[in-house]
Amino acid sequence: MDNNCLIIKENKENVVLDFNEIDKTDYSIQVNSMVKTEIVFKNPAKLKNFSIFVGENADVIVKIISSDEIENYNFKAMLYDNSSLNIYAVDFSNSNKKINANIVLFGKYSSSAWNLSSFTYNNDKKIYDISFDHIGEHSSSLMENYGVASDKSTLFFEGCSHIEVSGVKASAIQKAKIIIYDKDCIAKANPILKIDYNDITANHAATVGTLNEDHVFYLLSRGISERNAKKLITLGYLTSNFKYFNDEEVKYFNNKLEEKF
Repeated sequence: MDNNCLIIKENKENVVLDFNEIDKTDYSIQVNSMVKTEIVFKNPAKLKNFSIFVGENADVIVKIISSDEIENYNFKAMLYDNSSLNIYAVDFSNSNKKINANIVLFGKYSSSAWNLSSFTYNNDKKIYDISFDHIGEHSSSLMENYGVASDKSTLFFEGCSHIEVSGVKASAIQKAKIIIYDKDCIAKANPILKIDYNDITANHAATVGTLNEDHVFYLLSRGISERNAKKLITLGYLTSNFKYFNDEEVKYFNNKLEEKF
């Protein structure tokens, strides 16, 4: 292993990459074939480029925890036959973000999922551009982005799932939803499907809108304040990813949400 590359040769749980300690702008991970591992990705403010190579029949989980610093980096992944990469990201930070992720499903029966919960407030500007390239036969991808925008913040969900000619019987699913709390917010969800072959499964859905007034009215009618009603709705909407994190990490996320109400 060199200082910029980690090779995971055997099953490992809770591999923590804290970039406050690693202090590298470029970093890569190679996960060997047949390996099962879970990686926690923390404090990537200094990071510019991160790549991960997932060997045949390997099973990888990546958990991304954002910091209260400006983050602007590229995340790239390459998956080989029968491998899987599931990414769970929670971003309740108070800072600007621009995250570009490109996941290449090169191998047959390779699969990947991207799951994000994001909250923007004050003057935050957060842009997530997530793409999947399906090259292998029977490859599958799932992209789920959920966000809440408040104050004068900006939240963009961009994304493209590209099924190439070689991606026979590939499957690509995209979901994006943003709730807007205030009139001065800017929010956009823009999922794209690019299909070069017919024998595939692909669909996408995107919604940007205000709070459901019926839900707010119901909570207000039960004696709950508007502030707490928004808080409860936000918790129900953005916490689906919490089950993938440990108790300490969930406590951190809850504290970050408390700061916003």
